Amino acid sequence: MWLNENPHVVDHHYEYFNAGIHNTNNFLPGHRAHVRKMEAYMVTQPDCIQFSLLPKWYPENPLPTNLEAIFGTAYDNSSITMNLPYTPLDPNTYPEIYLPQGYCGMTDAGSFSDDLETGYHADVHSLAGGEMNTPTSPRVPLFWTWHAWVDEIWYRWERDCAATYTVYDLSDNKITINGVVTWSSSQYVKGEIEIEDGAELIISGSNTTINMANSQYDARRTYIRVKPGGKLSINGATLTGM
Repeated sequence: MWLNENPHVVDHHYEYFNAGIHNTNNFLPGHRAHVRKMEAYMVTQPDCIQFSLLPKWYPENPLPTNLEAIFGTAYDNSSITMNLPYTPLDPNTYPEIYLPQGYCGMTDAGSFSDDLETGYHADVHSLAGGEMNTPTSPRVPLFWTWHAWVDEIWYRWERDCAATYTVYDLSDNKITINGVVTWSSSQYVKGEIEIEDGAELIISGSNTTINMANSQYDARRTYIRVKPGGKLSINGATLTGM
């Protein structure tokens, strides 16, 4: 079973529970890294596609139908297995920022992280009960689908709220970068480039580095977007994740 085969990924949350990944600005990036570790583990398993994002669970919907396919079915002699009771959340109870049309209402990254962690995120852990409400909550498969959704909220907030990033519209010109460019001044505030159809971003020079905060190689979070017809040219430069 996944719990026994890879205890380090599961127990990582417990090991760092009181060491800086809660009630700090590390909550969102720390849990994103945690979800990524599980995704990286899952792709090493038989019959898994090359890369697969964990399914996301929004509390007002039923659990994803493919949850069992990913984490396996219950087995004998594993203590008691039961269906978790679930109380639908009242959307009027929580800040409007968690609704698609309203999550840009809070533009400060630190305040957004604190409110998401101690309110919406913590309430679901509490309502689920049992081990979901303890430092060892990653031992419950629900933890992973829930945190995949929490991470999605953060991603959408970064993507949709203009105060958190800068979009350079390259539809009518080219931007040539020589030298060191840092798109981020912190782990939350990121620069993002969308290269439109017919546009080109040219990065040249042996000493040129673009630093992208919390950048990743896969489809989960990409901050330089090359749209169909666009072009990214790298001439002796490097792209470095932070």
